[in-house]
Amino acid sequence: MCLVVLSHGIHPDYPVVLVGHRDEFHSRPTAAIGWWQDRPDVLAGRDLKAGGTWLGVARSGRWAVVTNFRQPGDPPRDSPSRGELVTDFLGSALPVGQAASALATKASTYAGFTLLVSDGVDVACVTNRPEPHVQVLGTGTYGLSNARLDDPWPKVVRSRRRVEGLLAKGPPDPTGLFGALADRTEADDDSLPDTGLGLAVERRLSPAFIAGSEYGTRSATVLTIDREGTVRITERRFAAHGEVTGRSAFAFNTIRPG
Repeated sequence: MCLVVLSHGIHPDYPVVLVGHRDEFHSRPTAAIGWWQDRPDVLAGRDLKAGGTWLGVARSGRWAVVTNFRQPGDPPRDSPSRGELVTDFLGSALPVGQAASALATKASTYAGFTLLVSDGVDVACVTNRPEPHVQVLGTGTYGLSNARLDDPWPKVVRSRRRVEGLLAKGPPDPTGLFGALADRTEADDDSLPDTGLGLAVERRLSPAFIAGSEYGTRSATVLTIDREGTVRITERRFAAHGEVTGRSAFAFNTIRPG
């Protein structure tokens, strides 16, 4: 993912509300969200080049989402895919804190990332920039892009504010939440982050929704978990200039271990 807003423990009926965008090259092969044949407990889209995913949920209610940490230069050729971090967590039975700490021990082998992991109740953030670190999150609304959690990039600040406003009015509605992250407005130059890519690129990547012929927002996802443990996840997929090419929606009751 490249933009995530998470409401954790705020809404009285939906302790987990997550909305996010995956920005990627349009040429990278991708499978739409679905139950994986080789991992029947995993519901996720799939990166068909590296085999992992950017966001996934398990039948137990565990979920994880990863963003790349934007920095100049290509990832090292021998570094593993960051999508493995999501599937590794979903396949673990460890409590959130222990699982996050285990992922942090190998974090330095990956290119830069920030990872949110949860068992559907507790949430932790794992990052390897500037060094491996684990943070257990309290109740709150959090924003994340290609940086550290809650770094105040313009699209993070605006998107978080919009999601907070929607959830203050009532239950999470996927249509409204998709709309909260649909803004294509570029940020003012004086508010842009400096990640070493140059002003023109920073400007082009600054909208919440990126439309472009080669690179842009490929999909948007809304994930909710209610007090009874019902998971609902909806995905929209987009073509190069933002046309909707597909929609998928799933709902299931979590199956807790033991």
